[in-house]
Amino acid sequence: MLARAVLLLAVASSATAVPNLMLFYETLCPHCAAEMRDAAPALLKKFGDDVFISLVPYGNAVTKVGRNGTINVECQHGQDECTANTWHACSHLYMPPRERVDYAVCTMSQGRQQTMSLLKKCTSRSKVALLQSCAEGPMGVALTKLMADITDTAGAVVNNRTRHVDGVPSVFIDGFPVSSADKDKYELTDLICLKAKKKPTKC
Repeated sequence: MLARAVLLLAVASSATAVPNLMLFYETLCPHCAAEMRDAAPALLKKFGDDVFISLVPYGNAVTKVGRNGTINVECQHGQDECTANTWHACSHLYMPPRERVDYAVCTMSQGRQQTMSLLKKCTSRSKVALLQSCAEGPMGVALTKLMADITDTAGAVVNNRTRHVDGVPSVFIDGFPVSSADKDKYELTDLICLKAKKKPTKC
């Protein structure tokens, strides 16, 4: 079961030839915002394109599928968080990897009260139109469900009984979870060098 879950997680995260760091988060979570604001830029500054950051905006949300196939999502910090999570999920369609990380950092950089307005200020008008259309339509629903499924698969790796990741923000490197103890002890840049299967040249 563990091997299958890791395989599914690697496929879902578009595994690449460079180390893949998956960041599970919620857009209005203060701890997630701190991780996004501090750790993600540090990773990109040190490693550049030698590390791939996969963003999974879902966290502790709960998704329920109705009898007629309708999908209802309840987010830990309310409906605004569900909306922002979906915009972040939609960014996978319209932004290359580095740009969508920059977009996530920008939208979460000024506190949860500003996140909703920053969704439309942290990218171009043309991309705002694309993101909004996606987020408010069936594609946004589908991408949210995908983020839920990836989070559920990651949770099964951590604990097959509860199927929950170890809180948010939560980090996986090359499909395997980073423990809270290791996160407290090391910077993410150090963890990449310690745990990645293929070490970046700057390790």
